[in-house]
Amino acid sequence: MPIRERILVLLLVVAAFIASSIAITWVGLRTTEGVVQRIAETQRRFQALNDVEQSVSNHAEQIAEVLLLGEEQMDDFLRASLAVDESLRKLGDLASESAGAEGRFDTALVQRLGEVHRAIALAAEHIFRLREEGRQAEAVAAFRSDVEYQLSYEFKTLLASATSEARGELAAELAEARERQARLVAIAILLSILTSLSCAALGRLLYRDIVHPVRRLRQGADAIAQGDLDHRVGIAGRGDFSRLAASFDAMAKTLKEKQEGLAAAQLGLEREVRARTRELTLANERLQRIDGQRAQFFADVSHELRTPLTILRGEADVALRAGDGESHRDSLSRIRAQAAEMGRLLEELLAFARSESEDVPLDLEPVELARVLGEAIADSQVLAERAGVSVESRVEDPSMILQADAARLRQVFLIGLDNAIKYSARGDLVTVSAIRIAGEAQIVISDSGIGLPDGEGEQAFERFYRGPAARGRSPGGLGLGLSIARTIVERHRGEIALEGREEGAGARLRIRLPLVPR
Repeated sequence: MPIRERILVLLLVVAAFIASSIAITWVGLRTTEGVVQRIAETQRRFQALNDVEQSVSNHAEQIAEVLLLGEEQMDDFLRASLAVDESLRKLGDLASESAGAEGRFDTALVQRLGEVHRAIALAAEHIFRLREEGRQAEAVAAFRSDVEYQLSYEFKTLLASATSEARGELAAELAEARERQARLVAIAILLSILTSLSCAALGRLLYRDIVHPVRRLRQGADAIAQGDLDHRVGIAGRGDFSRLAASFDAMAKTLKEKQEGLAAAQLGLEREVRARTRELTLANERLQRIDGQRAQFFADVSHELRTPLTILRGEADVALRAGDGESHRDSLSRIRAQAAEMGRLLEELLAFARSESEDVPLDLEPVELARVLGEAIADSQVLAERAGVSVESRVEDPSMILQADAARLRQVFLIGLDNAIKYSARGDLVTVSAIRIAGEAQIVISDSGIGLPDGEGEQAFERFYRGPAARGRSPGGLGLGLSIARTIVERHRGEIALEGREEGAGARLRIRLPLVPR
């Protein structure tokens, strides 16, 4: 017999025992249903009697409070009287529902309780009239003789008798319910034992046909766990374990394919790591080149500062040895020129140090582009006159407003003007223009000097860089001006670029800055 059919037989046996248990339980529940109903009815009866007792006691208390405290307690008295009527009504409904049944609620009791309540109500009216007439002592005496007597001897006696009867009935019903529950538990235990024995016998029969395939499946799982993805279970046949073994083998094959895919992905990852390592190596080499540039920069600074100092010492010695005033004047002029050169170098170094610090805040405020540009041009006139160069400007819209640090922006324009003047020949013209383009201001500083070779437009913004033509034209300087200008422009959310044409045709410095919306 196949395993599936054996399992089906086992399930049928279990189902038969379960059906028998359900049938026995249903019979037990049907027999105990009446007991449960009688218990519930007795409980409701007991609760109704308790409600009547509490409402009547509260009614009597309210009569006493009206007698002692006055008319302001009348509302509470009326509410207490209505509560008694409501509890007696509920008790009467319960008596009507159970009327005619053996040992059930006697409607005569409800009628008698109603008569006593009406007698107490009439007595209360008589007591209130005596109080209104000022006969307080008679009212108190009437309360004690009529209300307290009715309440203590008749009403409470009836309630006590009915309550005792309800408690007795409730105890009997509970005892019967416990007895039936014990019988049901015994039957359930017996059925459980029989079901367990039957299942154990059938399970033993299934064990032999299941252990061998499960053992082979376990061996296959162990092989997979140890990394042998080529292992196959291979259980022949058409049963459930055969299909499970086929699924297991298919899983092992899929895992093998995925392992090969992961190996290929790992190789790709290793190649990617090697590529990134090469990039880091190149970046490190670039940093080393930058460090070499810094070293060269300090060497250049030392050289640039040593030369003016040597000249200053030499000119001072000449001035000290010379006896005439004209020699003194020439020496002092040269000393002043060299001191100015040293001051320019120090100013450039200071500006570079400030531009390197991101912690230096910008004093941003609305500024007029025409005003800042005009101040920069005015400051550059001294350099232009000394070099014999003319500077012309044209601002398309004088109302253009920038959100900028005016001092730092003027420094950018001065750097551009200084370079244009420095690399222009005597008699050349430097032009400055400012126009509005799509919400931005474009400032262009153009010269017709030595020009800019191809490929040096971006290099010119590197720190310490000075092209061969620039060094030949103006040997002074550290190559920091355009780097400082780019830092300041980018901190203003702008762009800067240096454009060159053929040799000797000059260069253009183009600056774009966002305008404040109108």
